[in-house]
Amino acid sequence: MICKCWLDCSLGVDAQTCRENAHWNLVTSRTLGLVPAEGPGHCINVDVAGSAIFRAVKYRPELWDQEDASNFAISLWYKPRPTKSCTEKTIHSLVYKGPMEVDYSAEPVAIEVDETNCDQAAFPKLPIIATIAGQDMTSGANAGIAKEGWSFIAVMKKNSHVALWLGSETDAPTKVAEMDLPPSAQYIAKESDAIFLVSPTADTKKLPYGFVGKMNYIPASLWDNEIALIWKSKAPKECGT
Repeated sequence: MICKCWLDCSLGVDAQTCRENAHWNLVTSRTLGLVPAEGPGHCINVDVAGSAIFRAVKYRPELWDQEDASNFAISLWYKPRPTKSCTEKTIHSLVYKGPMEVDYSAEPVAIEVDETNCDQAAFPKLPIIATIAGQDMTSGANAGIAKEGWSFIAVMKKNSHVALWLGSETDAPTKVAEMDLPPSAQYIAKESDAIFLVSPTADTKKLPYGFVGKMNYIPASLWDNEIALIWKSKAPKECGT
């Protein structure tokens, strides 16, 4: 197999495109498809705590340690079930990444859906809260996800900079929140970690309900433009119907 970036450069493609293709080639080689586009496990019903558990030991554990995974991205598509998701008007757990023995004092990575105002027409979006190394970022009430249909969610860490991206089936993802982690916020990645769809400690008031598809964990230092390349695979099919 010949790397596409080598072909591009040998055919006279400009240097910037060569660099972008080379980096994307690296990113795709390190992309772990936790919820695949099709086949077994392609559609996860997030209706219980720990609806799905992805242990590092089963997904190239050598890429989960601090040396290889201090920078990363997690992306997924989420489709709420309005008749169920809006029953408990609280903040619902969608993703937790960290030790198998959940430690909320550190809370390495979490993605949550704020359903507090889910039944209010004045609030047409569901805010998303992303937590990395105990530091929260929120999309805000006007830049959340749709109450129905598929939405794209991605979080990214690059050195001390973290960001939250949101998109829809028709709209490419945009960066809705970002921050620099303070020196006191230490993100630690370990080969003993796991990624949960719905925190295993979530009670019934924190269950998001709905469906998750096309979820990726990428232990690599991504460039901003690459979030849109992930989104271009589009929303899941034959899931959540």
